[in-house]
Amino acid sequence: MMEGNVFQVSRVVQLFPRYLRSFEPSFFMQDDWRATPKLTFNLGLRYDIITPDVDKGNHISHFDPVSGTFRVAGQGASNTADIRTDYKSIAPRFGLAFNVLPKTVLRAGYGIVFFRDNTGPSVPFADPPYVGTYSPNVNTTTFSTPIPLPTQASTTNPSGALRGMQLTYANSYVHEFNANVQQDIGFNTVLTVAYVGELGHALRTSPNVNLGPLGLSTAGAYTSRRPFLGKFPNVTDIFNIQSNGFSNYHSLQTSVVKQAGHGLTLQANYTWSHALGDVQGFSQGGLYTSADPANTGTVEYGNSELDVRDRFAMMLNYRIGLADALNGWKAVLAKGWQANAIDVWETGQPFTVVNPSPRTNTGVGSDRPNQLRVPHVSTRTNAAWFDRVAFAPQPLGSLGTTARNSIYGPSFRHFDASLFKDFDLTERLSCSFGPRRSM
Repeated sequence: MMEGNVFQVSRVVQLFPRYLRSFEPSFFMQDDWRATPKLTFNLGLRYDIITPDVDKGNHISHFDPVSGTFRVAGQGASNTADIRTDYKSIAPRFGLAFNVLPKTVLRAGYGIVFFRDNTGPSVPFADPPYVGTYSPNVNTTTFSTPIPLPTQASTTNPSGALRGMQLTYANSYVHEFNANVQQDIGFNTVLTVAYVGELGHALRTSPNVNLGPLGLSTAGAYTSRRPFLGKFPNVTDIFNIQSNGFSNYHSLQTSVVKQAGHGLTLQANYTWSHALGDVQGFSQGGLYTSADPANTGTVEYGNSELDVRDRFAMMLNYRIGLADALNGWKAVLAKGWQANAIDVWETGQPFTVVNPSPRTNTGVGSDRPNQLRVPHVSTRTNAAWFDRVAFAPQPLGSLGTTARNSIYGPSFRHFDASLFKDFDLTERLSCSFGPRRSM
């Protein structure tokens, strides 16, 4: 019989609007030095200051797991909630261009780029006392029960999940380097072969510092082994944003560009690359955390969510010039036609196989199983893209052996073709009309 009860009610309200601001002054100097008629150097130096966020009304706070206290802006803490400014963002730049032969040019470059990677859904300011949390016990609320007005959450007896940020959070930075050779192969065509690489340092991670330890073989035993249980018994997860992530990217990039000649313009490029890291791709968002937060660098290091191994793209434009000699109404009908084509093909992006329910028994939301063998299937379908029997839940309280992002999804292909005719309406105004087909 239905009693009109709900199982669970939960509400978290931001009690004050946040008016966040930060400052990013930068200083830069650069010089080009032509050492010889064939060799030019480009030298530069940049200095960035990226300040932490402050709020107009000091309505920001976060939990500091080192001291076990809340850092509330303007209440015993600075207006940045004690998050310090990183003044060490010195970024040199270097480049060269060497005309090896009359039709051969060698270029190379290196530089460091700094940025502040603390945005997104895990910005650590949705904490007491500037939020109102309402979460009564399960099966204690009916549809007729009025929901109370929001009140400030307690900083001495908080409940639910908390967020925090490393007080010495550093600016993230990327080493960028490349070297390429450009060769004029005739017929108004240039071939480029390049190596491009990036090394990311001090990237954002969000470890849950209130997980239980590994090795607990009794289901749910982690609830009594959370590090902050004694001080905050009603707190579940504590996500602490830190700047200790790492990523790397290496690629071979080739391109062929044919300038307009006999009405034809062609540009085609192919890239082989591999991206790895121990952090989640920035565009993925979310509160990504490891089942073993103390060893994220080894447990989570694997293929990046943005890893695309092969990518080919081509753009072609052909101006049909067979009617260039025509005049009068024949020229109006026959001139101004052009054919266009765009083709893109790339291999799929990786994804991670996870357990139906967590097995590490630490309190993490999801984890990976053991991998028993290579999960390859001879014929891939949407229903059976990989061999699911190749994975099995690991013993309770242990980490699975499956690597992060170890399986790749389907390839992406796109072809776009069009045929256009230009109509000259006035000396300065024209319009285009024609069919287009995408596949």
